[in-house]
Amino acid sequence: DFAAFLKGHDVRHIFFGHAHRTISGVWNGIGFSALPSLNHQLPLVGGAVETVYSDEPPMYAAVTIGGGMTVVHSDAFLDRRRARMARDAERGNWF
Repeated sequence: DFAAFLKGHDVRHIFFGHAHRTISGVWNGIGFSALPSLNHQLPLVGGAVETVYSDEPPMYAAVTIGGGMTVVHSDAFLDRRRARMARDAERGNWF
């Protein structure tokens, strides 16, 4: 029903939430992104924890659209710490 509803419209990407998990892919030729939760997440693997929800880092997403592209960045902003690697293994700034 949803595919029929979209037919004839220039839909290039679908964003949705309430999945409490970062999910992306292509459905019927349309890219899609489910954005994570700021509260709790749903485990990717059922039964991985004893509860329905899992205590994973809260995340938000920033989306850049333009120039024929869509880029979705997820940021686990409260779970940022120094990497567990030797400082001499760093290769400078990536951006």
